[in-house]
Amino acid sequence: DSAIIDNSQDKEYLAATRLQGPGWYLVTVFPKAIIAERAFITARLILLLGVIALLLEIAISFFVLKKHLVKPLTGLMQATNQIAAGDFNIHLDDRKPDEIGRLARSLNTLSREIGARENALNERSAKLALLNQQLERELEERERAEREIARQREVLHQSEKLSALGALLAGVAHELNNPLSVVVGRAILLEGQVIDAELQGKVRKIRQAAERGARIVKTFLAIARQQPPARQPVVLNALLEAAVELMGYGLRTADIATVLDLDPDLPELAADADQLTQVFTNLIANAQQALLEVPPPRRLEIASRLARAERAVRISVTDNGPGVPEAVRSRIFEPFYTSKPVGAGTGIGLSFSYGVVAAHGGQLTLDAPPAGGARFVVTLPLAPAAPAPAPVICPERPDLEPRAILIVDDEPDVAELLGELLTGAGHRVDRAASGHQALRRLAQRSYDAILSDLKMPDLDGPGLYRRLRQTHPHLLERLVFISGDTLGLGASAFLARTGRPLLEKPFVPAEVLQVVERVLNPPTPPAPEPHPR
Repeated sequence: DSAIIDNSQDKEYLAATRLQGPGWYLVTVFPKAIIAERAFITARLILLLGVIALLLEIAISFFVLKKHLVKPLTGLMQATNQIAAGDFNIHLDDRKPDEIGRLARSLNTLSREIGARENALNERSAKLALLNQQLERELEERERAEREIARQREVLHQSEKLSALGALLAGVAHELNNPLSVVVGRAILLEGQVIDAELQGKVRKIRQAAERGARIVKTFLAIARQQPPARQPVVLNALLEAAVELMGYGLRTADIATVLDLDPDLPELAADADQLTQVFTNLIANAQQALLEVPPPRRLEIASRLARAERAVRISVTDNGPGVPEAVRSRIFEPFYTSKPVGAGTGIGLSFSYGVVAAHGGQLTLDAPPAGGARFVVTLPLAPAAPAPAPVICPERPDLEPRAILIVDDEPDVAELLGELLTGAGHRVDRAASGHQALRRLAQRSYDAILSDLKMPDLDGPGLYRRLRQTHPHLLERLVFISGDTLGLGASAFLARTGRPLLEKPFVPAEVLQVVERVLNPPTPPAPEPHPR
């Protein structure tokens, strides 16, 4: 009943509608231009609305995606970066039921587990570090203990060496001091009896040589006993000249040019002249042995200088020999250590010299001169010299009656020498070769003084002392012991316990007479002052 007809010829649209009733048709004419214009406007409007709807949809989608996808993913990325950086303290929002929520829950669980394991690992690492520190401390303590044990072992080893040295010196001293006592005493007696000046000079040289030998023995004994030196005013330059003179023949035969560069302004020092002379002699002998290893020219320079700023005197002994290897320098002053071939050195000289210088409060050091060789430097403190002791004068007692003296010694020569000395002083002398012989003589008569050797066969000095304490206690105060060996077991302790005087071999006549005089005429103690009433 209705239709739209396209009238292309007239560019129109005809809308025909049949009316009910009469059967007429209502025809409406629509030009195509008007319809196209309105259709275009409507299309543009629809397109615009579509674009706006699309943009709105895109914006909504962007915000929705940003909130529900991009932001959670960004949080997940940051969380993974934190985990990768070692930060396990993360808390993601895992309340959403979607995949991102499940992934967040997984990351939270992963971070907690890794954090717990990391904490456990850190705790174990801390414990391990603590254990490592404890182990290091224990290792250090163990190494320190091992070093201390090694040091103590070395000290014990050196002590055993020194003990062996002391025992050796004790035996040597006992064997040497008896003949030295005879030589010294006889030389002194002979020097006083000889009238001829030339012969008297020769006897004097014998006495001086014997006395020097006796002093050397006493010096070795003093070092072995570790006793302080006997200090007296000494002139160091004179000691150096004496040491060079003593070693002069060996230096000349070895083609060694010796140069003395001595400071004339050196003051006197309080020192033990015999010990220092032995030190200088050892250093010169050591340089001589070193110079024999190199071809000529061989040069030895001995110098003394006053170090005013340090208040010390410095003596140097320099040679142009092969020098001392670096590996040897740290041990060169140890007892019994020597770098020389077997049979060429004992290892005693330098350690002995080191001990003597140390006992004087000084230092003995080794230097390496730039030109090569070796230089030993002795530094002694500049202590003021004490006044020299008064010379020992043989007591003269012509106005006193002779005394009866008993000499107990198993060495006939020593006993005979003592007898001549005391007989010459006006005393009556009897001799006994052992303690038992002395007891038999004491059973027959009494004596004003008894001179007894410490070491004797049959009955020694300590045994005689114990027997006298039982049978003749009044004679204990008249007893004088004689010995050339006080390093033996118990000798020093016995003498210290009894308090009896000791006459050390080798002795000189003046010492013998002085000791006997003190026993025969002990000093009278001062009378006590009266107490006021």
